[in-house]
Amino acid sequence: MTTIPIDPPLQNETPEITVVIPCYNHGHFVHEAIESVLVQTFVNYEIIVIDDGSIDQTSEVVSQYRSVRYIQQRNRGLSAARNRGIQQSRGAYVVFLDADDRLLPQHFKVSLDFFDSHPDAGWVCGDFRFLGSDPTWRHVHLCKPAPDYFGTFLRGNFIVAPHAVMYRRQALIQSGGFDESLKSSEDWELYLRLIKQTPLYCHHHIVGEYRVTAEQMSRRWHVMLGSGVHVMRSKWQFVRGNPSYENAYSEGLTRLRMRYGERALWQMVADARSGQWTKVTKALWVLLRCYPQGLLNLLKGKAHSLFLHRKQDSL
Repeated sequence: MTTIPIDPPLQNETPEITVVIPCYNHGHFVHEAIESVLVQTFVNYEIIVIDDGSIDQTSEVVSQYRSVRYIQQRNRGLSAARNRGIQQSRGAYVVFLDADDRLLPQHFKVSLDFFDSHPDAGWVCGDFRFLGSDPTWRHVHLCKPAPDYFGTFLRGNFIVAPHAVMYRRQALIQSGGFDESLKSSEDWELYLRLIKQTPLYCHHHIVGEYRVTAEQMSRRWHVMLGSGVHVMRSKWQFVRGNPSYENAYSEGLTRLRMRYGERALWQMVADARSGQWTKVTKALWVLLRCYPQGLLNLLKGKAHSLFLHRKQDSL
């Protein structure tokens, strides 16, 4: 796990909240993310943009905002960018805002009020709506402890949007931050670790907007499948021997395979038909490790179809 070296705070700068915006080639969106922070009703905050090796117009866009701290680094991935943000942060609380998403104006006030009413909380969580959709189309996370929040997270990442969460900075530091070895599901892995260390409270107010695009990591089905199964397997030591956790673990793996494994299978078939063999090879390797039954079912289905086709030809 990453150990985060913490920079000493600058003198005379004591923001209550740090907003970390990791950005990789999202210069066309990052201004919306920044401006969604600038309109917060609670004003004691700082904004840090971590440019993770962008080759687009990100630096030019961010330079227009004099109050934003802009930090460039070579491309190291989302987890490393977020960890750099923690390292550079000076607020007592931290929010991670992806460069293509937005906060709603009441996010900070609602979250801080909930921390005030739950002083033992290490993190608090709200909800979000989808960008460009009907304003009534909102996400409603199902966070009922089963048997507790660790069991609930084993069943899946019910938070979905990272910017719906506000953390105590100290809780993030003590957790070690995000796992930089993961290509995806890094937020879910952090939640599974963090919930065993410090309490979470959910308030269910809508505090952000979440953008859905074709380029999102969540649409790289085999990557999401591989990372998700890896995260689950890494927590088995905390699951083994606890019947409630074992049931939640089994359900979580089934959900992963149904949500990402099936999509990865059919994406692999489409890539094979279009001759994209590099993609096919990568997906096949993940499916063999993480969803062999689905791969076997696909091959059986293909073999059955081929048998029927040849039988019809022989008639």
